Amino acid sequence: MENKFKLPKIELFSNLNIFLDESNSPSINFVLKEKLIKRGANIIDTIDIHKNKILNYYITTDINQDIKSIKNFNLVTPLWVDISIKTNIVQNPLFFNPDLSLFFSGINAIVVGINERDCKELYSSIETFGGQWSPTYKKGVTHIITLFNSVKIKDIDEDVKIILPHWFEDCVKLKRRIPDKIYLHPNPSLLQFGTKYINQLYTKEQALEFIEPSYPYLKDKKFYIDPDIKKSNDYEKYGPLLQKSGVTILDNKNFDQADYIILKNKNNIYNIKQTQISNIPIVTEFWLYDVLRKKRIIRPYSKLCYSFLEYLDLPKMENNIITITNYHGQARKYIIQLIYALGAKFTSNMTTENTHIICGECCGKKYEKAIEWNIEIINHIWLEESYRNRCVQALTKPLYTYYPPQLNSIVGDIYVEWNNHQHIVSLFQQGVTTTTSSSKEVNENYHESEEMSNQLSNVNNSIKSFDTNANSNIYTNNTSTSSPQIIGTLRPVEDKNDLLKTPLSKNRKSKLNDIITISSDSSLKDNNKAILIQSDNQSASSKMRKIKSLGGNFVNNINQCTHLLTKKIAKTEKFIIGISICKYIINYQWLNSSYYAGRMLDESQFPLIDKLIEKEFSFSLKKTLNSSKHKKILENRGFIITPNVSPSREVLTRIIISAGGEVYPEGTLLNSLKVTDFIISSPQDKDLWSFYSSKGFKVYNADFVLFGILRQELPIKNKLLILA
Repeated sequence: MENKFKLPKIELFSNLNIFLDESNSPSINFVLKEKLIKRGANIIDTIDIHKNKILNYYITTDINQDIKSIKNFNLVTPLWVDISIKTNIVQNPLFFNPDLSLFFSGINAIVVGINERDCKELYSSIETFGGQWSPTYKKGVTHIITLFNSVKIKDIDEDVKIILPHWFEDCVKLKRRIPDKIYLHPNPSLLQFGTKYINQLYTKEQALEFIEPSYPYLKDKKFYIDPDIKKSNDYEKYGPLLQKSGVTILDNKNFDQADYIILKNKNNIYNIKQTQISNIPIVTEFWLYDVLRKKRIIRPYSKLCYSFLEYLDLPKMENNIITITNYHGQARKYIIQLIYALGAKFTSNMTTENTHIICGECCGKKYEKAIEWNIEIINHIWLEESYRNRCVQALTKPLYTYYPPQLNSIVGDIYVEWNNHQHIVSLFQQGVTTTTSSSKEVNENYHESEEMSNQLSNVNNSIKSFDTNANSNIYTNNTSTSSPQIIGTLRPVEDKNDLLKTPLSKNRKSKLNDIITISSDSSLKDNNKAILIQSDNQSASSKMRKIKSLGGNFVNNINQCTHLLTKKIAKTEKFIIGISICKYIINYQWLNSSYYAGRMLDESQFPLIDKLIEKEFSFSLKKTLNSSKHKKILENRGFIITPNVSPSREVLTRIIISAGGEVYPEGTLLNSLKVTDFIISSPQDKDLWSFYSSKGFKVYNADFVLFGILRQELPIKNKLLILA
């Protein structure tokens, strides 16, 4: 009798419970789901991963600490499904781990035409960092390593990559997976073009990835985006792509309903209640732009550049003065933030005072001068490893002095276990504005940096500076490095006319927004309501918001200011008073730097440099500020001001009082004056000169006071200032 009993067909993924993470992108998940169900898998739509008892495989492109710490299921990449289907064998999940440190995960390689010694080194490296190797070609091989353009192997799958061994060598040296396009046969670009050309080509290709999506991949997602991000040039460029993605952008009133909170600066959390964000991922703008480029949700904190940095202020780092060259775009911004977080000083130009240069490729003026001046040259990985290990790393490791092409592509590609969501939330709850007063400048607008570069070229002929992004040095009238009092108000100055009139000063018109005052008023310390300055000027409004995010308050009284921020010596009432009153007179870009770094930085890195005005009026601002901190120049000096003086009696009175002087009321008798007192007049009051001269007093014009404060030396014998 014929036996008609047949064994049931067992599918490849039978009885396997699989969850598809949203980080794979909707299109990939759709294809994976179709393949898995067809081969017997059970797709789990929702699951509590912490209480899981049924899940076998979790398919994801990215991982963070929340996922990595769970051991009751297997973490694999989408490639695990494809290789399992191709070989008809469920692959070992250990070789498909999405962990960034296992950068050869998913690779199964064979070597062709390479000597035995090099083969062993390649195979050892592949195994060490999560991959597999095979002695002969078979189904499931993903890479053929060879120096030849083609290999004589039958039935090679179309998706198998024929690649140079240089790619594996570069990945091992950098401890990171780099793009492989330039290493692929036939005719690999690595062997045809120089590093500079390849890097330029990579930058262009990366920009082309920002294309309009073909479907709303962020549908049903809700983002709260920092208003400062919305006003940036990058957002203006890529914002339309966000609209096409289908995401819902929430305002300040509904931020607690967001799936993701995206901030430019972590101090911008000031308008969000901390108790409402404990379960919402808080990510950086780098995360947002990578989402737009890759067209999928990226798991928060899966890379260091997606999370906000803690201010470690590592020992031995505070004396390092670091500059950057050959890093561009978002990568450059991230590296600057990393420098701040470690406690080092950043300068966008380079001088002989720099100790380190973070170099993306070995070329350019900065690189050449670094060699000439014996400045340490390393790549950005030194900063990342110092941050991850919370300790300054030795510069002697080859990892930090290797510069293959496409170094920009791996900036931020590092996973730091302790920089997870709980850590980020705790930073916000503890308060993110430190008490350290330090100051650096990140040039957000290229034209502003270029202008500063032009100013710097005239600072000191003995100091050479290079790069279009120049930084400035600072003069302060207080050398203390302690934290300033509560940084308060900033507002645009509305002084339209220069107080000092010379042929040169008439040709240099000062813009209204050139000066910003930042003040500290002890009376505001216990007042939750800062004094806001209403302004229609968008730039001024943005600066006010930045000060507020740093913990400042706004006032509009120059006499309460601790900081005066300006592009140049303005020769206005506010600036002249600031010399006597303000603790710091610095370049206004200090504000952008502090905002970018997330804390008030050391003012000593941002001098106000205006050599043209200093030469015009024959004074040194540095010496002026150093003198004014010791003694008020007009202390114990009295002044009589005639009615028609220019600038007005009211303006001169405020200036004189701020410098420690006294202005006598109108009608004061001459016999009550001291020999150290002065008469300030104008040609319109010429009739009064003979009277004062007859009593033994010299009559000066108003420039006597203004020049005296600028130079911190009263020009008593200057005949050009004596009227009678």
